[in-house]
Amino acid sequence: MEIEKHPGRAFYPEEEGVPPYDELILVARKDKANDPRFKRFLAAVERATLYILNHPEESQAAFVKGNPELNDELNRRAWADTLPRFSHSPAALDAERYTRFAEFLKARGLIKAVAPVEQYAVVVK
Repeated sequence: MEIEKHPGRAFYPEEEGVPPYDELILVARKDKANDPRFKRFLAAVERATLYILNHPEESQAAFVKGNPELNDELNRRAWADTLPRFSHSPAALDAERYTRFAEFLKARGLIKAVAPVEQYAVVVK
C-alpha cells in the first residue's frame, strides 16, 4: 500500500486473538504418509527453507531469474517481509498447536467437533 501512497498497517491475526497456525500444510493420502518419497520431499523443503533463510539475497536472485516479471518493488518488499515468518522446521508437527486452533474454530461455531490430531495429521518417520 505504501508503494501506491496509501498508508496501511500490518494485520497480525495472532495479535487479534487467533491462535498461531501453520500457513503451509502439505496434503497426502493417509495410506501414502510413510512413502519414502514423501519423507525425502519434506527433507528437501526443509533444506530449501534453510537455504532461503541463510542466503536471502542469493535466493531472491534465483527466484527473479526464473520469474523476471516478479522483479519489482512489491515483490522485493514481500520477500523481505516474508522471510522472518518462515519456520526453521517446516516438517515439524506441533499437535498441541493444531488442537488449540481446532478448539478456537469450534468455540466460534466453524466446526462441530475437535477431532484428535492423529485423525488428520501424521509425523513422517
